[in-house]
Amino acid sequence: MRVLIGSMLHETNTFNPILTTLEHFDLWYGDQLFKTSLGQRMEGDPSNWQRFATGGIVDRLRAEGVDIVPTVYARANTSGTIEGSAYQTIKEGFLSAVSMAGKLDGICLALHGSMYAQGEEDPEGDLMSSIREIVGPEMPIVCTLDMHATVTNRLIESVNAFTVYRTAPHMDTYQTGERAVNLLLSIIRNQLQVKTLSVKIPMIISGEQTETAVSPMKELMDLVYETDHNPLIMNADYVLGFPWADTPHHSVRTLVSGEVRHLEELQSVAAYLATAFWEKRYELGYSTEAYPLDEALDIAMAELKGPIIISDAGDNPTAGATSDVTLVLNRLLQRKMENVLIAVIVDKEAFDLCKAAGVGAQVRLALGRLEPSPEADPLRVEAEVLHVKSGLEAKTSSWWNSDAAVLRSEGVTFIVAEQRMAVYNPAYLEEVGLNPHDFNIIVIKSGYQSPYYRKIAARSLFALTPGNTNLDIASIPYQVAPRPIFPLDKNFTWNI
Repeated sequence: MRVLIGSMLHETNTFNPILTTLEHFDLWYGDQLFKTSLGQRMEGDPSNWQRFATGGIVDRLRAEGVDIVPTVYARANTSGTIEGSAYQTIKEGFLSAVSMAGKLDGICLALHGSMYAQGEEDPEGDLMSSIREIVGPEMPIVCTLDMHATVTNRLIESVNAFTVYRTAPHMDTYQTGERAVNLLLSIIRNQLQVKTLSVKIPMIISGEQTETAVSPMKELMDLVYETDHNPLIMNADYVLGFPWADTPHHSVRTLVSGEVRHLEELQSVAAYLATAFWEKRYELGYSTEAYPLDEALDIAMAELKGPIIISDAGDNPTAGATSDVTLVLNRLLQRKMENVLIAVIVDKEAFDLCKAAGVGAQVRLALGRLEPSPEADPLRVEAEVLHVKSGLEAKTSSWWNSDAAVLRSEGVTFIVAEQRMAVYNPAYLEEVGLNPHDFNIIVIKSGYQSPYYRKIAARSLFALTPGNTNLDIASIPYQVAPRPIFPLDKNFTWNI
């Protein structure tokens, strides 16, 4: 048996003005896929969360003795719109590899589902419809998707079945790849005719409203898991969409896959799951206490025990923000707060200046942007360089580290990173010379907080700050989102 594999993974924030170029991608071809760190799921490894759907696919196929045909692995961190030529290069790599693959029994790809490129608002649908044209209507195709995929009809019509991450934060990416292989092998071995049916729910929602360990999302996911016991359903999942893009495809969807001879049952389950989600729309609040910035700071200051972890939710790089907005730092300095840490503010020029000045130096920085606007002035701040850490450079999409300088201005400590990174694990703080337990308050550029931060937090808060990842969905200036749609519109009825 021969199965073709590959990955195309990017979550696109169209409100981030910086284009994502080909250089931002990890881009590997053919057997290079087997030489990368796709491999086994490792407990305690923060990078385990988001990287291993492809690893699950590869390992499961190997365990079944399948001849694997590798094509393209393309992944970039969540960021701005993809440059048109970059997407075309990735697409051409896939189509060339598929055309030259020879006889295949199936295809299993890892996709994100919320890509957006110049000249192509639906890259996953475009890619898969093009692949379907090459391999024909009978070829079994199964794809993995991120839970925050914004799925189109074109994508659904081009793929037989999907498996979707079932946890947020995403802790089951590797297992999602395994599930996809199990599904594909069942289709191939039993010569099944499989189709996916979907119900489109007119909603835009953020991950911070839908953490899967928190009600009511927990109960909605219980309904998904119940479908695993339905012998007529091969897979059922929710895809929740990605709110920080201006796209005509916004929606929450159900995806229910099974044999075409059971279409009535597939449609019934898809409708049942969709109705359940719609009925909970007013209950899907923030999964963590959420307040305007000053109120969040007041609450944190009143706590006797720390560290209090506050998410600067509007400037969250893991959802595509630039991570260089200094609004929170400025507010902390204005309020003369003590024993507070901010991780991290991205500013390469400021980092270079600190590195050249050295530990112990007093530096004057023009740091980041005071507001999310591209025209905003930097924050001018004087600070002492406490630490400079080199040798931690991230490489394209492996963004768990960055070289950084640690500075202190009055009672506020802040980390200036050379490049955009995700502070998923407080272990990074230790790498740059800090002990997280030394601070009463830690502000992280994040949305929902990782289990690693939750573990050390005396209390967790969202600060509802402005930015490329503004959590106030109803205030986002969408131009092409379909209407009516909740929560932009509320006084409308929806029926399946």
